[in-house]
Amino acid sequence: MFFLTVSEIKTMKTVILTATYLAFISIANAKIQKETETLVYTSETHIRKDGSATEKFEIVGKVLTEAGRTKLSISKVNFFKSQETFLLVEAYTLTEGKKSLISPHSVRITSSDRAEHGLSDAMEVAIPFDNISVGSEVHLRYDLIKKPIIGNIFAAVVGLSNQELGKIEYYKFISEVPLLTAEKDFGRFFKITKINTDGKYTITIEPTQMAYAIEGARIEEADLSVTTATSWKQVRELEAPLMSKL
Repeated sequence: MFFLTVSEIKTMKTVILTATYLAFISIANAKIQKETETLVYTSETHIRKDGSATEKFEIVGKVLTEAGRTKLSISKVNFFKSQETFLLVEAYTLTEGKKSLISPHSVRITSSDRAEHGLSDAMEVAIPFDNISVGSEVHLRYDLIKKPIIGNIFAAVVGLSNQELGKIEYYKFISEVPLLTAEKDFGRFFKITKINTDGKYTITIEPTQMAYAIEGARIEEADLSVTTATSWKQVRELEAPLMSKL
């Protein structure tokens, strides 16, 4: 049996953490060449007292290869028409400094393929981007205007993954009433910040440096549930009558 000093223990911890981090970097360096790059992916959900909300998205992608040009030539957004309304704010390509706006008339909204499986409420928005080539940037901003999930209650689940991260990426909830959250599998890869000021309750979720280090090579996933209900029990009780009708 032997004993280590506090200094030696701290040194060992540093060595272990450094080795782990370098192993993650080694994994990340083995990633295949990207076809596209996400420069910005942000979501801000503004929640009102009546449980309704507006979720504002901003997405900026960059074309790196010919295959990526095809991939970014059309963007798709899914929503549920009984609960949400889609609003296109702005869409354009930026190629060699030239901005090409996307005509709202070219945007198509149709029933999603999921309707074949009984989800006829699901809709799909297809937004085509013109004048796109290797090096182009695709810019998209849109809103989803949401009804309360039930009564005056807001509830949502955010699925997180480091499979492909934006250079700037975050998810934010700004509410006029207190928020209840439940995090699953956040670990070292996603962080959550909660701030309450001037009658506003703000939650921000961001990937950590470790998530970026192993992006696309070792996939880490997490979930965040958010609600304005006073407890998750209240959410379940409110949902029970609806679920019984399915």
